[in-house]
Amino acid sequence: MRAATPSCRCCWWRSRRSARRGAQLGASQDVILSGNWEPHLGEDPDVDAVRTALAERLGPVDDYAEVFDPYKDTVVTPYRLSDDLTAVAADLLHGLRHHRAGRPLEALWWWQYSYFNTWGNHAGAAMRALQALVAHTRLDVAEERTTV
Repeated sequence: MRAATPSCRCCWWRSRRSARRGAQLGASQDVILSGNWEPHLGEDPDVDAVRTALAERLGPVDDYAEVFDPYKDTVVTPYRLSDDLTAVAADLLHGLRHHRAGRPLEALWWWQYSYFNTWGNHAGAAMRALQALVAHTRLDVAEERTTV
C-alpha cells in the first residue's frame, strides 16, 4: 500500500467537514422553493480538469470499492476518489452560484437536495476510503525479522 501523502490527509479532513455540514443541512427542515422550481443558472463550471489532476495525483489509491446503498443494493461497486471529490465540489459550486446571484434560499435548497441525491453519498464514501487509506499506511507495518 502506498503511503498516504499530506494531500490525502487534507482531502480526508475537507471531505469530513463537508459531510458534517451536509448532514446538518440534511437534518434541518426541508427547504421548499416558492413555485417549486430552480431558476436556471446557465452551464455549470467544468470540473473535469480538477478530476483528472486528482486522479493523476492519487495514482493507485484513486480506485476503491464501496457498497452504494447498504439497504437496497449490497453489491460492491468500484468508485474513484477523484470522481467523488469532484462530484461534491460540483454540487457545492452549483449552490454557491445561486448564493452569489443573491438567491440564498435556492442555494440552501440545492445543497440540501443534492446532499441527499448525490454529494452526501460521495462525501461519505470518499471519507471512508481516505480514512482506510490513512489507517493502512499507519497500521500496516512491515514484519520485523528477529535473529536469535
